[in-house]
Amino acid sequence: MPSPVFAAAWVASLSKGGLIAVSSDQAAGARDRLSVIIPALGPSRELSFLLASLDAGLGSRDEVVVVLASGEPRDGFDIGGARHPVRVIFSPQGRGIQLNRGVGASRGELLWFLHVDSRLASGFAAAIRQVCSDSRVSLGCFCLAFHPSSPMLDCIARWARARTRWLRMPYGDQGLFCRRAIWEKAGGFRKPCLMEDVDFVRACRKLGRIQMLDQRIYTSPRRYLDRGIWRASLQNHVTLLRYHLGEDDRKLYARYYGRENTPPGNGLWPCP
Repeated sequence: MPSPVFAAAWVASLSKGGLIAVSSDQAAGARDRLSVIIPALGPSRELSFLLASLDAGLGSRDEVVVVLASGEPRDGFDIGGARHPVRVIFSPQGRGIQLNRGVGASRGELLWFLHVDSRLASGFAAAIRQVCSDSRVSLGCFCLAFHPSSPMLDCIARWARARTRWLRMPYGDQGLFCRRAIWEKAGGFRKPCLMEDVDFVRACRKLGRIQMLDQRIYTSPRRYLDRGIWRASLQNHVTLLRYHLGEDDRKLYARYYGRENTPPGNGLWPCP
């Protein structure tokens, strides 16, 4: 994992303006300000590509909060030289933990949670604002697609869209977004390392409608290709079933990452 020193140097390299100290934000305009929360293990080419694609679509008052995994939380930074501010903060590892830290450091009333390997279609910010303006909607998301894709991956994506439409169950790789008030009522992300998206969606379903946009969000198929497409899909559904049956978070994590036979207390469970 990259050290905080390396991460800070990477942050500085993203902008000619360097690092700017975090200042308190004014309340004016925060109501429709979009805060993009991106958890990541460390600086990467994927993250740089995602930040570049966001830069063209966000407004001047919007912001991006990148939450890098680190053993110890560190003070945040602002990145100058962009139309929207990009801040980097540090958090203990665990997607749920990092997402909550990102929300706590953000300033907008609209929250968008992105995976680092996401690729975006144009017009995303306006579409998110339009959905969030409907008080009947608790949570929104995009249509899932893979890039690069294949006929089998297209089947996986079609199932994700059908699952969202009929079962009201999008996953985190579909770019979940909501109003801050909904995040608070749902209790934030209560699962620290795995199934944090499913648990959050289930809480949001009790608070209003789930709406899927027509726009697509593209995600990397690397995990499917590394494990085998159908094997990875089956593993996802078995993990979901075990989650619904109430299996312990640590056991779920160990099974998902193939560490069932690992003795406890060896540090492979990344969450506190």
